[in-house]
Amino acid sequence: MKRCPSCGELNDDKVLRCWQCREWFDEITTPKPSAQKTAAQKGKAGSATWQAGLNRIWKENVTAIMVTVILLFLVFYTIMQQRPEDNNKTRKINQNAAQKEEANPSFSFPAPPAPSPAVLEQQATLKTESVAAGSAYELFNKAQELCASGKCTDPQKAIEYLDEAIRLKPNYSGAYNNRGNAYCNLGQYKRAIEDYNEAVRIKPDYAIAFGNRGGAYDNLGQHARAIEDYNQAISLKPDYTNAFINRGNVYLKDGNKELGCPDVQTACDLGNCAALEAAKKKGSCQ
Repeated sequence: MKRCPSCGELNDDKVLRCWQCREWFDEITTPKPSAQKTAAQKGKAGSATWQAGLNRIWKENVTAIMVTVILLFLVFYTIMQQRPEDNNKTRKINQNAAQKEEANPSFSFPAPPAPSPAVLEQQATLKTESVAAGSAYELFNKAQELCASGKCTDPQKAIEYLDEAIRLKPNYSGAYNNRGNAYCNLGQYKRAIEDYNEAVRIKPDYAIAFGNRGGAYDNLGQHARAIEDYNQAISLKPDYTNAFINRGNVYLKDGNKELGCPDVQTACDLGNCAALEAAKKKGSCQ
């Protein structure tokens, strides 16, 4: 008797099929594994193979894997540490930008208030005076060209130029002095003295004006006053050659050789010996 491996019933040894479940004994006796059982076995075998491979890889590369993990951790840690610093840098950049904006604001300042009428009037006056002064200098130069040699070629025209220069610039001491020279060229010594007076009033250290006024007094025969002006001119300008010549000549006219000869000698020492040579020819000086 043989038992059916499928249903468990006993069958005769000769039968080929189980009388109960009708399974063939040749298939049952050599049963094939079911698809479900084979898949499970394959799954178990595959899992065992994968685990064995993983264990083999781990054993072979454990050092490299550990080093890689440590490096990744360090990189991540460094990034996390740098983020606050980056934020601080960004914050500082923004603060610097804000400070620059505060120091150099992009907006424009309001226009300054308009000057008051008094300020405008003062500015206009200064501008007018500046223009007038420029014109006065031009007129002075024109008159100077007419009197460049010391004697005016057209003294009346020079006086006209200087009249206008003084009108434009009332405290123009040089214009008064030169107009006095032009009047002297015309023989109008009193009017010349008036201009020289104004020149030294405006400019008390005007040595040349003192010397010129001394010459006007000399031409009027007022030698004492002439010498006073020459003294003043020399005290202001010790190397004033013409003042020494003119004072020496006045002294010599008055017969005062003791004072006249030293003056013309000093003038010669300063570079102009004409008065000394003339005095020697006359026998006034040795």
